[in-house]
Amino acid sequence: MRRLRNLYFLLLVSTFGLSTSALAQPTVSDPGSGISVRFVSKAVGTPVRIEHDATTGDLYYLTINGDVYRLPPPYTSQSLAFSSANHGLTGQVLGMLIAPDGTFYLVDNQVNGALTTGVVKKGVRQLNGSMVWTTVAQTEPYPRSNTPFDHNVNGLALSPDGTYLYLNSGSRTDHGEVQSNNGQFPFLREVPLTSAILRFPANSQNLILPADEASLISGGYLFADGTRNSFDLAFGPNGDLFGTENAGDRDDNEELNWLREGHHYGFPWQIGMTQTPMQFAGYDPSQDLLLNPQAFAVQGNFFYNDTRYPSSPAGVTFTEPIRNLGPDARYYRDPSDGIVKEVSGNTVFGTFTTHRSPLGLVFDNAAVLPEPYMDDGFVLSWTGANDSDLLAPFSGEGEDLLHLSLNKVGDTYETQVNQLVRGFSNPIDAVLVGDELYVLEFSEPKAIWKIRFPQNTAVESELPVEALTLDAYPNPSNGDIRLKIEMRDTQEVQISVYDVLGREVTRVLPTTMHAGAPNELLIDLSGKPTGMYSVVVSGGSGPIGRRLITHYLSN
Repeated sequence: MRRLRNLYFLLLVSTFGLSTSALAQPTVSDPGSGISVRFVSKAVGTPVRIEHDATTGDLYYLTINGDVYRLPPPYTSQSLAFSSANHGLTGQVLGMLIAPDGTFYLVDNQVNGALTTGVVKKGVRQLNGSMVWTTVAQTEPYPRSNTPFDHNVNGLALSPDGTYLYLNSGSRTDHGEVQSNNGQFPFLREVPLTSAILRFPANSQNLILPADEASLISGGYLFADGTRNSFDLAFGPNGDLFGTENAGDRDDNEELNWLREGHHYGFPWQIGMTQTPMQFAGYDPSQDLLLNPQAFAVQGNFFYNDTRYPSSPAGVTFTEPIRNLGPDARYYRDPSDGIVKEVSGNTVFGTFTTHRSPLGLVFDNAAVLPEPYMDDGFVLSWTGANDSDLLAPFSGEGEDLLHLSLNKVGDTYETQVNQLVRGFSNPIDAVLVGDELYVLEFSEPKAIWKIRFPQNTAVESELPVEALTLDAYPNPSNGDIRLKIEMRDTQEVQISVYDVLGREVTRVLPTTMHAGAPNELLIDLSGKPTGMYSVVVSGGSGPIGRRLITHYLSN
């Protein structure tokens, strides 16, 4: 069978049992970086999202059919937490987030014939531990194209103050072509509820998001327009909202966008940094060197001389994607000769190599990571060159973790992009828990991997990585922190807890830790102020390990 063409198509067919072959363990791109990758657990079903519940310390991942699995610390075991029998969602459930107070939000797509309805539900945990689910908002039904380009509603973000939800509604076309669903919707392309970022109050109950543009605007629900499919949304440390962007079947580069209210990001007239050629009179697809004959849209004759292609909106200036300063993820096909090249010199490139499918966007908002990662972003690339006919010409690209070092320049951003880990199997989402990044895979072996960054202090960075493994959970905590310590050598250690000003707040009596077996210890932080703390383990020759933890005031 021909390799699967993109993320959405694989999501579409996965319910029929298709998957890619197993891959080896991911590897660190720079062995000298101090980064490590460790297997945590297998995942089941068709996993699409992974989140952390700060109130319990548990990890949760979501599958497309609405099953939500819980992994308590240290995340090596799992159980089914919720299903459609609990929350009532029975369509394609493509979005999940967990608010800081433990409220769950799920995003569903319910198909009724030729129409789709997007639904956002929330679950609030009761005192007895049960979860009560209510509908926050849902769209009015809107027309499906009945193609792999029905991207649906999926990515969801909560504003830092907890007042608004931001919802991505993907396009129903590849590049603005007519998609009539076998003649049911003559000459229809995009509709007001598609290719946009919607916003609505998080405390809404049974809110209806209207299908006409005037009502969307007057209600304040249309936050941003012209986004093809921002499958992942995330707020950065300064409160700015960012979204990844999947390009279409043409070899246009993919995007990271700074999403702002009232801005238009170009789709379908502009994708990446290039203009969609079908909008111009006399377009001849046979002469378009950015078309791959293996692409679904090419084989379906969705690129053609389109005399009815609508003009771009008058008076609107498109907001361009964030520029990639390199050194990684910036290959392109030259439209003048069709040759794949790497960006060099002062060439403007925004933002990623085509067909990578950037997903799993996260930021170090708590500033807990060591330099050079502190306050920065990270993004996964879902597609692999061995999985996709479209990415295959861009050899060596995809299925990796990228480090984004963003810099605000005037009214825009630019970013350095460095590959940290490669060799995942369709990584689809990530979550940062303290100073550890957890990556969820979609395809076999469907693993959850833990990415550990080098220690924060110079003393610790000089230590052998096998000297000590120090885990803390639940993290964040409202009281007791349980430490799990694995030692290379048996020795007596001193454990101290310091606040952000370097003041010692708790000390544990000298304790013997044994090699070859996990050592566990409880530290009581109840009554301590809310904030970040460092757990420092010292041996006879000084500090040998450090772990950052988050503590909230006990209720």
